[in-house]
This record gives sequence, structure tokens and C-alpha cells, in this order.
Amino acid sequence: MALVVAAAAVAIWQGTRSSPGPVHPSGPTSRTSGGLTGFSQLNRLHGSLSVARQAGRRAVEATYDGGGANGYARAIYNVHWKRGQDVAYGASFFIPRSTLDSVQGQLALMRWDDYPAHPEAANYGGLVIFGGDHRAHIIRNELGGRDEEDDLSGAFALPLDRWFRVEVRQRLGSGGDARNEVYVDGRPVASSNTANIPDDRDVRRVRYGVTAIAAGAQRKPLRLWFDGAWAQPGVVAGG
Repeated sequence: MALVVAAAAVAIWQGTRSSPGPVHPSGPTSRTSGGLTGFSQLNRLHGSLSVARQAGRRAVEATYDGGGANGYARAIYNVHWKRGQDVAYGASFFIPRSTLDSVQGQLALMRWDDYPAHPEAANYGGLVIFGGDHRAHIIRNELGGRDEEDDLSGAFALPLDRWFRVEVRQRLGSGGDARNEVYVDGRPVASSNTANIPDDRDVRRVRYGVTAIAAGAQRKPLRLWFDGAWAQPGVVAGG
């Protein structure tokens, strides 16, 4: 469910590259731009989703009202990704510095989960801003299950007060076959081989916006904009 300047070159699994390679899909692509049509569903709780203009672009404005109650404002693609698949998801974001400064606990910008199949203990992962360092991380966790959240990437920076594009590529795996890559404006900023999904799980949804906050900790309101959200299987990590 934001920061400053990307770290220097990152070694990717098949070498060091300055930009993502071409996309070679092996399945349907979910993609939308400039509004809320085309998503599988929309969720709002103590927040709002609306179409607005920000910095010259028609986009989706997502807000959280604040106050500490659990809340979100998110647009969702339904998918069915399985362990062993190469997948990717991304969007363009505009995050004001005031929003970054207001993050308490965590703010998830893009998050996948298997909630439809495991509503009482869903597995999830994705792009999250930590309130402690106000930097972005790729994480995974299980609701109602494990006590610790896995940081798959370490901290990296996102731009503030301008539009930027972020892409996450993952090979879904529970061991050494797992892959995690992050690109900001086409440049690699993080990578790892850390396991990102259990053996018996898959992915059923990908969500964008203010997809999750730290209920109880997040008392300040939040506001961001996103556009061009997409999710696609068959994108080779490191390819």
C-alpha cells in the first residue's frame, strides 16, 4: 500500500541493466489509464476514489480520512497467478511530500493478495512505504498468521511532488527460484532472490492506491494520485 533519489546501479539476476527489457506476455494484460473504468472492482473505507487532474494529468485521486480507523481507497484487478510464474505490475504515481511526511506505520501503494481463496489468513505482498524511514520496500506477509513481515528488497527511494513510474517484477517462488525486481522510471532500484510466496498459495488480486494503512497508528490523512495501473503475467524477471 515517495522518497528522494534512486540508489546507484543494481545487479540484476542476469546482469546489470539500466532499464527493463521488453515485455513478453504469456497471458492477458490488465491495464487502465486516466480513470477508474477497466478495474475489476473498487474498494473504499474511510477514504475516497475519484478522477481528478494533477500536474497536467487526468488520474485517480485516492485519499484516507485519517483518525486511526482501518481504511483504504483502492482499485483492483482480479488475476490468477501461480507459484513459478514470472509476473509484473506497475503504475504511475504522484506522491506529495506532505503525504510522505504523514505516513505513520505503513502505506501500501500496490499490493497483491490471495484473500478470495484465504479470507481468514490471506498472504500478501507488494510495494509499501514504511513510516519509520519514509522509504519504499517490497514486502510479504500473511494476515492472521506470521508475526513478522519479510522485507524482500531493503529500502529504496521514490520521487516526490512529480509523476513517476514504478514497476515490480517477480518470479513467484518459495525458495531460491524466487525473484524480486523494482524499477523506477525505467531504472533498477532494488533486487533480491528472497522467497515471496508460500508453496501452497497463489495470487488472486492486485490493488493500487491507498491500498492499506497501519490501522491504529495512521491518524493523519493521506492523499496521492495514480494512473496507468497494469498487471501482467509472463514478464521475465531480469529479462
